[in-house]
Amino acid sequence: MVGWVSTLERHEIQAFLTLAEILTLVGAGRGVFPVGAHTRRYYVRPDVACVPVRDAPPLEWGLLWPATGATARVRAFSEAATDLTSGAT
Repeated sequence: MVGWVSTLERHEIQAFLTLAEILTLVGAGRGVFPVGAHTRRYYVRPDVACVPVRDAPPLEWGLLWPATGATARVRAFSEAATDLTSGAT
């Protein structure tokens, strides 16, 4: 993952490669970054406050892989994930 976070005071852009890295930047007071609500459950950090954005649209997730990587195993995983989440809200 490559992304950016805008700092609160200087409006600079800070590059990062992983979610752990961005949470470290946020925890150090170097910006903010919107994440899904599940992040609070899986990435517990005392230096990061999760603030709900109540009027934001729901976050949608999907599986991605390179077109050349569509192996039988990848297709089977995709089908299993789709079956597992087909009734999820």
